[in-house]
Amino acid sequence: MLSRAVLSAFATVALAAVASACPFCGAQGQTLAGEVSQADFIVLGVMKNPKQDPADFTRGTTELHIETKIKDNPFLNGKTVLSVPRVIKPGPNEKEVRYMLFCQVIPDDADSKNMAKAKFDAYRGEQVAADSKLPDYLAKAIEARKKSGPERLRYFFDYLTDSDLVISTDALMEFGNTEYADVRALATDAKHPLPADKIAAWLKDKNTPSSKYGLLGLLLGHAGTAKHAELLRAMIDDKDNQFNSGLDGIFAGLILLDNDKGWKRLLEFSKEQPAEFNTQFTVLKVFRFFHDYRPDVIPTATVLDGMKHLVGLPDIADMPIEDLRKWKRWDLTDFVLQFDAVPTHNKFGIVRRAILRFAIQAADAGNAKAKAFVAATVAKSADDADKVKFLRELLEDEKPKDAGKPKTE
Repeated sequence: MLSRAVLSAFATVALAAVASACPFCGAQGQTLAGEVSQADFIVLGVMKNPKQDPADFTRGTTELHIETKIKDNPFLNGKTVLSVPRVIKPGPNEKEVRYMLFCQVIPDDADSKNMAKAKFDAYRGEQVAADSKLPDYLAKAIEARKKSGPERLRYFFDYLTDSDLVISTDALMEFGNTEYADVRALATDAKHPLPADKIAAWLKDKNTPSSKYGLLGLLLGHAGTAKHAELLRAMIDDKDNQFNSGLDGIFAGLILLDNDKGWKRLLEFSKEQPAEFNTQFTVLKVFRFFHDYRPDVIPTATVLDGMKHLVGLPDIADMPIEDLRKWKRWDLTDFVLQFDAVPTHNKFGIVRRAILRFAIQAADAGNAKAKAFVAATVAKSADDADKVKFLRELLEDEKPKDAGKPKTE
């Protein structure tokens, strides 16, 4: 098992990377439709005649016999077969398998406009069964991406649990790359309401991967009713589900449907396993969601009370302290600084560093207690003074590049 410090540091970096994306919606990354715009051409066909280089076992070729040009390019003019510079040995059912290749054209250095001299790089390949819906899915996905957020997402919603793993993973990633505002608009669209019972059925289905629970729970929280709140509560109470990656979205959905009881259950969940990092990280992500996106559901003061509870837990304290700093909650300076003297907290360098970062920024904002704390830290030793200097530099790097520059007309 990874250490608490490694888990905490990883989670902080990961959250920073996806801060603008929809919470609980799944992994980010390049989708198939997104790659269409980057690929010079995309072809679908059958792999034949793999040949190993007799002089080098790492080299070889395989012929792709083109059936469909999903995205055409002048490079393909007159070509029905491409020699792929890799050995791809078809399985026992090679007649039932096709390959979709995403390719880039590499012009000849001496004659860049001569396609006859150009080469290509097949940088991504997907196996496609003979009866696969992937080509049709991709063609329609390209058109769907031209529409507004909610309309675009409605197309991908229908494929979230598709039996083709490539399709369902890609559909989930489309949600992961979007903003919460678009997901909320999709889920609350009166003209094209999401089928709450269908979402509930997906959540009940044991074949639905837990990686999709977060998004489905969030969607059900917008589209569901009281009976769906009971389903989400039962999933939370099921001990087998309590370490699944999507539990944060399940909690968010429950709270959206049943504000008071859902929030109470979240706090109970946090207290059930106070030293379990994954449990507290789930709680923290839900706190962040309602602070950043839905203060109309859970008031900011209530969220802050929850954050104070997490600051009191040494295994995760640095992360809520960082959030309070980013939220500029200098009114909680006295509360945060007191933990520098708490033995359970100050044994972790990562927690002490978070407290000091908070103090430095609060001091710069004019908080007297923070100024005194930073000054006392600098006076302790040369090492502490260097630490303050280093953290100041990191905080400067967080600022927008044009911060402080005068605006010009």
